[in-house]
Amino acid sequence: MDKMKTNPFHTTDVKELAIDGTVVAAGAAELDQFMLTGTILDVSSGASSWVVSPCAATVEAIYLVVDGATTGTAAISFEIGGTVITGSGISIVASGSAAGVVDVSTPTALNTVAAGEAVEIITNGGSTNTVIAVVTLVMKRT
Repeated sequence: MDKMKTNPFHTTDVKELAIDGTVVAAGAAELDQFMLTGTILDVSSGASSWVVSPCAATVEAIYLVVDGATTGTAAISFEIGGTVITGSGISIVASGSAAGVVDVSTPTALNTVAAGEAVEIITNGGSTNTVIAVVTLVMKRT
């Protein structure tokens, strides 16, 4: 059994980590992940927004959810330092768009950020209707 020094005068056995009686059973993979969230104020207006990674990491997955339907197709791309993240593009297509619809991409290369580096979220504005999108980047510490 592992031991933990709780103060200068006491050592206790460590059996498990529990918060309010609920055992926390996260492994190294889960502890290495964190999320970054950004917002596109209007996918139908060509623009960029950014999120900053607090530590060196790899973008493992990108989720995007919209708050309404578009007409036309808005292409969303993601860049680090002006370089497109390979496999990250998401198209919000009118025929399937509606509030709450989630799109996902899985980057395959050029997806590593340094601590304090920004990930740019770009919409080409290729649709109509004012639609907000929330983007969640699943990051893995490196």
